[in-house]
Parts: sequence; C-alpha cells; structure tokens
Amino acid sequence: MPRRLRRLALIVLLVPGLLLAALLAGAWAMAAASLPRREGVVSLAGLGAPVDVSRDALGVPVISAASFEDAAAAIGFLHAQDRFFQMDLLRRSAAGELSELLGAAALDADRAKRPLGLRAVARSVVADLPARHLAWLERYSAGVNAGLADLGARPPEYLLLRARPEPWTPQDSVLCMLAMYDSLALGARFERSGSIMRGTLPNEVADFLRPETARFDAPLIGPPGDPVGPMAVPDRTGGRAQAGPVMFHMEHSAPGSNGWAASGSKSADGRAILANDMHLALSVPGTWYRLQVEWGGAGVGGMVGVGGRRAAGVSLPGVPMVVVGSNGFVAWGFTNTTADSQDLVIVEPDPSDPARYLTPDGPEPFGTREEIIRVRGRQPERVAVRTTRWGPVVEVDPFGRTLALAWPMLDPARVNMGLLDMLDARTVDDAVSVVRAWRGEPQNTMLSDSTGRVAWVVSGWLPERGTSDGRYPASWAGAGAGWRGQLGEAWRPVLIDPSDGVVVTANQRTVPLDQSRRFGRHWSSGERAARIMAVLGERGGFTERDMLALQLDTRTEVFEAYRAAALSGVGEDGADPRVASAAAVIRGWSGRADADQEGFSALVSFRAALRRMLIEPVLAPCREKDMAFRWYWFQSDEALLRLLEARPASWLPEGVESWDDLVRAALRESVDERGAAPEWGTRSRASIRHPLSPALGWFGQWLDMPGDPLSGHGSAVRVQSASFGASERLVVSPGREEDGLFHMPAGQSGHWLSPHYRAGHRAWVRGEATPLLAGEAVSRFRLVPGDSGAEKE
Repeated sequence: MPRRLRRLALIVLLVPGLLLAALLAGAWAMAAASLPRREGVVSLAGLGAPVDVSRDALGVPVISAASFEDAAAAIGFLHAQDRFFQMDLLRRSAAGELSELLGAAALDADRAKRPLGLRAVARSVVADLPARHLAWLERYSAGVNAGLADLGARPPEYLLLRARPEPWTPQDSVLCMLAMYDSLALGARFERSGSIMRGTLPNEVADFLRPETARFDAPLIGPPGDPVGPMAVPDRTGGRAQAGPVMFHMEHSAPGSNGWAASGSKSADGRAILANDMHLALSVPGTWYRLQVEWGGAGVGGMVGVGGRRAAGVSLPGVPMVVVGSNGFVAWGFTNTTADSQDLVIVEPDPSDPARYLTPDGPEPFGTREEIIRVRGRQPERVAVRTTRWGPVVEVDPFGRTLALAWPMLDPARVNMGLLDMLDARTVDDAVSVVRAWRGEPQNTMLSDSTGRVAWVVSGWLPERGTSDGRYPASWAGAGAGWRGQLGEAWRPVLIDPSDGVVVTANQRTVPLDQSRRFGRHWSSGERAARIMAVLGERGGFTERDMLALQLDTRTEVFEAYRAAALSGVGEDGADPRVASAAAVIRGWSGRADADQEGFSALVSFRAALRRMLIEPVLAPCREKDMAFRWYWFQSDEALLRLLEARPASWLPEGVESWDDLVRAALRESVDERGAAPEWGTRSRASIRHPLSPALGWFGQWLDMPGDPLSGHGSAVRVQSASFGASERLVVSPGREEDGLFHMPAGQSGHWLSPHYRAGHRAWVRGEATPLLAGEAVSRFRLVPGDSGAEKE
C-alpha cells in the first residue's frame, strides 16, 4: 500500500477514537467542575457572622458558626454541593413532580402522589411555622441556592439529564420531611392487602394469616410477653389445596429500625448510652448526611467556646436538622412504630346524585381540583382529583368501591417541624416534651441524657378512632364511624427512668394488647426486640463497642423453629440424597445469619418452599381478584409455624399424603433453589445502586457500591438484605460524643468523582467501630456575610 494511503487509513482509524477521547475528557472536566468546594472564601447574603467549614478524610464536615441560623445556611450550602440531586428527587417524589425532570417513566409515581396535594400542605405548614423555625428554613434555603451557584458546573446528574436544578424554598424542606413520613406510613398498604383477603377468603382463614400476636412479642410496658394463647388453625374449605407454581412474592421488609437506650446503671462507668440503626431501602448516595455543628460562644474557628453549643449526628439532605444524634446533653434516636396512622374510607355515592357522597350529616358534594403534571419531552398531563371531608379519593378498589385516604399528614394543622427544638433539650424530660409536641409520622423515640437517665416516648398526631377499627376499609357515612379527633395525651405511650434501666424498640408492639389496639394491629415481629432485651438483661458494664456488637448480632431465633420443623420430617432411612444433604447442612447451622453459613441459606430456602406449597395456593383467589395483590403482614411467620406445629390435614397440598412428606418435599426444593450458591453470602450480595445507574448500561455499575456478601437477615438484629438494611449505625453517650461510634453505607458525597463518594462504606460492610465525630481536618473554607458569590483567595 502506498505510504500516503497508509497514512490516510491510520487517520481514518485514529480520528474517531481521538474524538471520543476528547468528548470523554470534556465530559469528565465538566463533571469535575461541579465537585464541592474544598477551600477559599464564599460570600453569602444574610449571614450574621463568618462561618468556618472543615472536612475530614471521609468528607464529614464540622460547621463553626456564631448562631444556628448561620449554621443552617452552611448546612444548606453543604447539602447542595454534595447531595442536591438526592434532595431534588425527594421533594419531587412527595409533590408528584418527578416527570418534569425524568420524563414519562415517572408518570405513574406522580399520578399516585398528586391526589395527596403535599405541595399545598407544605405551603400551609410553612405559613404557620414559628418564627425561628421559619428563619432556619429560610437561611437553609439561601445556603442551598448559594451552594448551587458556587459550583463550577451543574451537578453531574443534571449534565446527564440535560436539565437545570430548580431553586430551593422552605416549602421544599417540608416536602422532604413529608416524603419520609409517606415512606414510613404503612396503614393503607395493610388495609389494601387485608381487604382483598377478607373479600375473597373465609374470614377465619384471612384472620389466621394476619395474626395480631406472636410467640416473640416483647412489649416495653406490661407483662414480658403478653399471653397470646392458642390460635386455632382453621380448616381449609373446598378440599385440599392445589399446589402450583410461584404466583407472587410476599413482602416482609418495610421501613423499621432498632433503637435502645441503656441508663447509667447498665454501663461500665455510669453513663447512659443510646444505640440506633434505622432500616431503610439502601441506595447511592445513602439516606443520611453526617454533620457536626458548633455554634454560639467563641466557636468560630473550629472550637466551641464558653457558652457554645454542639450537635453531632445525621441530617436528611433537604432539611437543616440533626435527625438522629446528640447535642451534648441529650441523645435521641428513632424506630418506626408501625402504628396505623392511615385509614382507607369507603366513599358511598349519593344514589340520587353521583356528584355527591354520603356523610353523617347528609349528602355532600365532592370537592374537585385539577393537577397539571409537567412531563419532560411531551405535553403536560391533567389529572382531575376528587376530595372528601376525610381526604382525597385515591383509588377504586377491585370490588368497585371508591376509597379516600385519611392521614394526619394531609392536614397542615397536624404537621410541624418541632423536632428542630431537640437542639435545646437538656434532660430527658425536656426531650420528652419536644417529642410530645412534634407532629410527624408516629415514631418510637429513644432518649438518653448526660446524667445517665433514659426514656421512651411515641411521637406524632395519633387519631382516636370511632366504630371503625382501621383494619379494613370502612364507610364513614354513619354516625361515629370516623375519627373523633386526636387521641388523648393520656394514651400516648411514655416510659421514663425504667426500673431495669433499659428501653428497647424494634418496631414491635410496645404496650399491652388492649392499649396497642388504639394505635394499630400490624406490629412487626418481636424477635429482634426480644433478642436485644435478652442481651441487655444478661449483665451490666456495657460500652459503646458492646452496643455496636449488639447492632451487628446475627442470631435468629425464628429459624431455630424452622430447623426443628425441617429435621422432624427427615426420618432415619436417608433414602433421598437431596433430603439427606439439606438435613446435614441444617444440622450444622451455627444459629446465625452469617455470610458463610450454608445451613442458614438452606433454611431460608426451606421456608420459601413451605410458603409456596402451603400459603400461595390458599391466596390464589386474592391474586385472581387483584393482580397487584401482595400478602403483606409482619407476623406471617407465626401463621406458618402454627401450621407446622398443628399439622392439619386439610392444609396439605394435593398429592401430598402427610406432613412428613411435605417437609421432605420442601427440603428437596431448598436444595434445588440454592443450586451452585449454597452459602448465605452468595445469595445476600449487596445491590446498592444509584438511581440513574440502571439507565446507563455498563457505565452505571461504576456508580453503584460493590456487591459484597452481607451477613444479616430481617429476623436478626442485624437486619439486612441486598438493598435494605441499616441506613446508619450510631452509638453515643451524650456529653461523651468523642467515644461515639458511627458508620453508614455509601459515602458522604453524592458526586461520583468525589473522594468521599464511597469513603466509609467498607466500614459499614465490615461492621467496623469508626468514630462518630469528624477526624482531623484535611480541607477548610469560610462563608462570610456579603452579596452571594465566591471570592477567590
């Protein structure tokens, strides 16, 4: 080939590659331009005094300010630079405005949220905020917008989406809180599932599959384990169950947490210690943003002076609040109560006028409003919303009934930002008063103070129900059927200075049965709480490291019951090698949900096989009635275990002659299901993903956390699945924050080019005891009063 042609061919081959490299280099440079600030001085309008911000090697900031109002501005600045896309998705998800950013793929989510009208709720909440709360939200919003403006380019997600961030307002902060409350509210979910079961199954079968009590119940108040008594196993109707293929899955993970506080009588040196790990869906970045805030006194410059204040813990990006942490005097943490704060109301139309509905006061016209959903890349969609005196119409169920949602968070008068006042609490008594006044989705609040005291109190606006108990959708057209107002304060659960020195909540029923029914009936199973209580009750002398070890405890008592059931049906002949193989690994199980445990993996598969064979055929009519049906009940193991203990012949699937035969068949299935991945860790690998990674193909994997094998399970204190588990682990004694421990999944920054994108994640995976407080500063910058804008040094 002539030299000229060879050169031409080389150019043809190289130019596309060079162009691609140039494009990638340009994209990298644009993304790098949006990395958070690490040094220099930035002017920020409205500051009362300079604010110093330092970061340690993990990206954990220390904010030193003259006032919390100024600190709130700095929190907003940091949130915007590290986590703005996360904040944006949170506010948009609550308001039903995701489609404006993400396009038609988000329309179903927006259609579901718009009837709730949460943006209007947020607007009204802001209008009624106390002056100092409003000032903090306003300063925070100014900080967010200044932080965005200070970036050299849009955050990288917006570069990929070819979109621009919208400014932040105080309403958006309230929307972020409402988004969290919405994710924690479970009542409507349980009612939907229960109504399908009650409408298609015999009542006694439906009730049996939704037990209200269980063997692991561990209330905080009342006898240690209220007697549940024998729960009769009902006969199956219509002959034996017809076994079939898997038709649907059963959900068991839901927002929950572990939390406990041990008084000075239980610790090694008289200090009260609080431990809290909040269980949520895991994503990148993580739910929480670590903070250390110092204000007042002579604090500017990195040290808290005389009269100065400090708070350390985690914040929710979008809100200027230490959600869980310590202020030096009081430490606080939360677990979801799983109380029933929502009711689905059957709206009965007026037979003579479909534009009206029946109420205790006679027919009343539906309210109406139009919601406009802006959709990126296409025309806006208009949604007509009907409203009732009880709440918005949210659906027509499979039985043709119109349902409205009653939920305190839809009434601005029942929502506030009262948790902000926890910064002022000095004792557990102060903190209890703050929690009583805070209006949000009901939470178990664990408290400890610097004098060694502990307490527990339930937060939120709790409805006092009328004749309808909230278990299933019901009409409120009759007199006395609906809510009568707020449940009296005398009924609010509170426990201060318990005699045994410990308060423990893990989403279980916490009070005697008659009292608990005023709050709900769908309590989480009590095995986690029972395990924590047992360990804390064994001895005293606990330290922070002991508490972290308990947070990482993988013992699971419920699977001991399944082990006994599995081995009871094996027999001695060993004729079936698959049965013998499963039995052998189950016998060798350590009793823990550790990643290296083959026996635990076998038992998880054994339980799944039993559900497929025993429960799914029974629920087949529910699936036929509603293709979206899920058996959703925290105490589902209790029903299955009682079947295994009672062994009723009417529940055996067609073709199965005995319960021993059923157990052996389930063991064979467990071997097939595990296949070439026998150890638990090979089945419980982390799947912690960035929201954009599924759309980015191979490149998206780079945004996700590694697929590490994970120890833990939903039945263990160390709650864990591939994408659900501890969103943080915190252990702290108020006044001794320097001894506190903390870790969380993913990293501090949501910017994937930041060195802090994954920093700290490995400690969470391994359960390492890493400090709560920030380490040595590796970078510093200052915010100063003046017109917003950067001043380069």
